[in-house]
Amino acid sequence: MKASKVKTLVDRDREFAETLQKLGVEQNVAAMITYLMNVDKATSREIEKGTDLRRPEVRICAKTLRHNGWLDESFKSEGKGRPSKIYKLKVSIGEMTEHFEEERIQKSSQIMQSIQKLRQLGYLINPRLCRVQNLQGL
Repeated sequence: MKASKVKTLVDRDREFAETLQKLGVEQNVAAMITYLMNVDKATSREIEKGTDLRRPEVRICAKTLRHNGWLDESFKSEGKGRPSKIYKLKVSIGEMTEHFEEERIQKSSQIMQSIQKLRQLGYLINPRLCRVQNLQGL
């Protein structure tokens, strides 16, 4: 992150966000996670400026992160007007990585079960056309 009044994402941060996206994290959520991992806490306005997200997008991302149990929200009052929302990540990047790993392992297992089922059904439907040797004894 560049050191300024409001931090902005640099190339390494963008690479991190892109990697999150490859794991299935929505682009805006990936940007918000990346921003928050670089700061202790941030207002929605700081997140907007630092990630080029609009206020409604920040709210939607916050809802997603809250749903996963990854976000702390608090309010900060600065005199008159509506208090600012303050966001902070509740979990480490390591914990998020474990979550994505478990998710992918489960998804992979489901895919392999579906492939096995297709082989079994294919053999039952037409054994002559099924070339899988290990299923002939069904």
